[in-house]
Amino acid sequence: MRELATTLGATDITVEAHADWTLTSCTVPTDSYPIRLDILADNTIPPERISYLLPAGAANFTGNYFTPRDHNLAQHLRVHGSLVIGVTPREDALPTATDPAAAAMDLTQHSTDLAKVIEAVEALLPLPFEVIGHSGGAATALDYAAKDTSSHLDRVVVLDNVGPFTDPTLIADAKTSLAAFQAALAAGRHALDGTSMVLDLLTKQPQEPTQTPRAEGHPGNFTAGGQLHHHLIRTAHLPLPFRLIYHESNLAGRYTFAPTPAEDTWELHHTPLPRYAESLRAYGSGAVPLAWVRDTAAIWSGETTVHHLDFTKIRAKVLWLNMSNGMGNHPNGANLIRQAGNPHVTYHLIKGYGHHDLTLGTNAHKDIWPLITTP
Repeated sequence: MRELATTLGATDITVEAHADWTLTSCTVPTDSYPIRLDILADNTIPPERISYLLPAGAANFTGNYFTPRDHNLAQHLRVHGSLVIGVTPREDALPTATDPAAAAMDLTQHSTDLAKVIEAVEALLPLPFEVIGHSGGAATALDYAAKDTSSHLDRVVVLDNVGPFTDPTLIADAKTSLAAFQAALAAGRHALDGTSMVLDLLTKQPQEPTQTPRAEGHPGNFTAGGQLHHHLIRTAHLPLPFRLIYHESNLAGRYTFAPTPAEDTWELHHTPLPRYAESLRAYGSGAVPLAWVRDTAAIWSGETTVHHLDFTKIRAKVLWLNMSNGMGNHPNGANLIRQAGNPHVTYHLIKGYGHHDLTLGTNAHKDIWPLITTP
C-alpha cells in the first residue's frame, strides 16, 4: 500500500502493521489543505473490491469508522473482502474554523477531491469499488455518483442522510436554514465549530454546574453531565441551524427531567459514552465548512440553483440505511433514484438507533453492518 500512497503523490506516509491487517496513512496535497487517506488492507487475502469511506461533518476516518481500532466498520469491511480507503476531507486539517480557506470547501469540492483520489487509485488497482458515506459524507458520495462515468463504480451506500424533503414544514425549515448559512457566508463566516462544546463538557465532572439553562421549559441550569447527554439524546430540540435533519438523537437514549438539575437522569441505549469520547477526540479540527452544509441544505429544500444533486443520474446500485432516532424515515432520495429507472435501490429504516450509533454502537456489528456486507 505504500506504492499506492506514493502513486497518489502522498506525503507523511506511516505504516501500522499487524498479523492480519496493515494500515497505511498519508496526506495528499491539494491547492489548500491536504486530504488524508487511511488505507486498510488485509494481509491474508487479496481484496475483491475497494470501499471508500467518507466521514460525517466534523468527523474524520479514525473517529467515524476506526473506533475502537480492532472492532469497527472499516475492519468489518476488510474481513468481508474490501480494501478500505478512508478519505478524510480537507477541513479536518484546518488550524481554525475561522480560516478563510474553508469558504471554498463546498459539496462540489468534496466530490471533486474524491473523484481525483478514485481516478488515481483506479489507474493502479482497477477493482470494482463502492463509496460509503455517513451523514454529510453520504451527500458527497451521492454527488460523486451522480457525476461518475466509471464502469467500476458498483455501489453507493448512504448511512443516515436525507434527500429532498417532501413535507412542506420541513421544506420551509430547510429553506430557513439555507438562508441562514448563506447569510453567515456573506458575513465572512466560513465554518462551524462542531466539537469544542462537547469536548469541554467531557472534561468536567458530571454534577458540575454550568451556565446553560435547562431546555424544554425546565428551570435551572444544566449540570455538565446533563447538558452533555441532553445534547446527544435530544439533539432535535437544540437551537442549532441544522437540527431539523435529526428526528431525535445523535446517540439514542433516554433523558428525564427532574425537579432540580442535579436530579435529572439519562442513559445511552447503544453507544457507551467513553467510546463516543474516544471517537470525538480522534477528530482533527472538528470544523464543518458552511459552504458544504449550505449545499446540503439546498438539497434538503430542493433549491437546485444553489446546488443541484441530480438523483436521476445515479446508475450504480444504492443501499440507503436511515436510523429511526437519527435522521428518521426519509426515503425520498432513494425513491427519486428508483423512479428514474434504477432498479437496484434498497432502503432500510433501522429502529431505535441514533445518528452515530450506527458506527459506534456495541451491537451495530450484529444489527446494521451485515446489511452492508450481505450481497
